[in-house]
Amino acid sequence: LEGHDGAVNAFALTPRGEYIATASMDHTVRLWKTEDGECVGTFTEHEAAVTHVVISADGRILASGAEDGTVCVRKMEEVLS
Repeated sequence: LEGHDGAVNAFALTPRGEYIATASMDHTVRLWKTEDGECVGTFTEHEAAVTHVVISADGRILASGAEDGTVCVRKMEEVLS
């Protein structure tokens, strides 16, 4: 997957394997289609390297955490609309 400007620190898959979320040193989280690798969303809310990303067991929530202690939580439906 090409798109991050820094190393990827973490990733998470949706429960059905349709999407993968990546957390990067470039302060972003990206959401990708696993079928073709297309980036369908980029989040730039973090001001530090993103070190954690998780997707809820029902696939409805994506959360990320950064080195500075900030946490961002998003609804997947908002990301994909």
